Amino acid sequence: NKKPPLVVFVHGGFWVESDDNHQIGREVARALTAQGAAVALLRYRLAPGARHPTQAEDVAAAIAFLKRAADRYGYDAGRLYLAGHSAGGHLAALVALDARYLRAHGLSPRDIAGVITFSGIYDLSADGTAVADRAALMESVFGKDPAVRRTAAPRTHVTRTAPPFLILSAANDFPGFQIDARRF
Repeated sequence: NKKPPLVVFVHGGFWVESDDNHQIGREVARALTAQGAAVALLRYRLAPGARHPTQAEDVAAAIAFLKRAADRYGYDAGRLYLAGHSAGGHLAALVALDARYLRAHGLSPRDIAGVITFSGIYDLSADGTAVADRAALMESVFGKDPAVRRTAAPRTHVTRTAPPFLILSAANDFPGFQIDARRF
C-alpha cells in the first residue's frame, strides 16, 4: 500500500486565538482524511503572551517532528503539505518561504511538497489590506518596528525556488483578504 500524504494544518485566529471555537481545522481534517490523506492539526503559542517569531518557530519545530515521525505514523514524508487559514496561512507561507525557520531544524523549504493557504495574511505593513484596521492587534504580535513586520511578511520572501502554492480566498471574507491574496 502506498502511504498517504500528510497535510499539516495551521489554525488562524489572528495569532491570538486558538481554533477551539471555530473548529476550521477539524472540518479541514474531516474532509481530507475522507479522501485518504493524513492530517496533523498544529497549535502554536499565542500572542500577546508569545510574540513573533515564536509562532513561526513553533510551526517549523512541528514540521521537523512530523517529517521525522513519518514511519512511526504511516504517512509519506516526501509528500508533506503545509496548509493554514488566516494567521495560519501567514505562518504556513512564512515558514515555507523564509528558510531560516526550517534550517534551524536541519530542513529546508524543499522538504515541503506544497503550501495551501485559505484567507492568508501576506503583507504585514501598516497599510497591508488585510491588517490595515488592526493596528493594536498587529503591535501586540509583531511590535512597532516596520523592519520586523517586513521580515515577518511572506511576500518579502517569495522566490522562484519556493514550494508550489495554492492560494485561496473567499468572496465574503474579511475586507482586504482577497486583495492581499491577489497581490501575493
